[in-house]
Amino acid sequence: LVNITLCFSNYNNASALDYSSNVGIGFTFNPTLSINISSSDLIIDNLTPGTVSDSNIINVSVTTNAAYGYMLSANVGNDIHNNSNLTHSNGTNIFSSIDTDSSLPSLTTDNTWGYNVSLDSGSTWSNYNGLSISSSTTLLDKDSNISSSIDFRIGAKASSVQPSGTYTNTINFIAISKPIPKTIEDIAYMQTFGELLPTDLQSVKDSMEEEHTYT
Repeated sequence: LVNITLCFSNYNNASALDYSSNVGIGFTFNPTLSINISSSDLIIDNLTPGTVSDSNIINVSVTTNAAYGYMLSANVGNDIHNNSNLTHSNGTNIFSSIDTDSSLPSLTTDNTWGYNVSLDSGSTWSNYNGLSISSSTTLLDKDSNISSSIDFRIGAKASSVQPSGTYTNTINFIAISKPIPKTIEDIAYMQTFGELLPTDLQSVKDSMEEEHTYT
């Protein structure tokens, strides 16, 4: 709110007229979220059988004005590659994704592939992990709207009998802004407690005061 004062002066008869008015501005705040991915594809140029080779590095960054943060996740597959394998152009031979529960310093099984990441808070690479086609794996979990990014790459290990050629699939990156946490003020009926998601239930509990009666 701003006060505006208008003054009028008469040259022959000096006088002033003061007038004050409140000025307001109203607008709708719409949360925005964007994700930026390096333009280059993930490619392993030379894969030597019996060793683990890494691809080039791509950067994935997220920007949002959502006050309560965001999550960045990834999965693998599309309409053409309806699985988590890297499939040869012959449609038969594959590199299998390592188990999604794996966290391996190095790939230990022939003809497998996985990913690892380096966070913007440091340059250390994580262990190799697997991606799933049925569910997404969280790569970043932020509780504020500070922009952040990761460096991302894939690695693979081949056996000496694996056919040479091109093996492909698609990795999908998904960014979702976090909603405003629910509080006790959002609860109208006792039954609502049983319908809340675990995260919403916890935020409602956190908003409540001990020994206070709510109607």
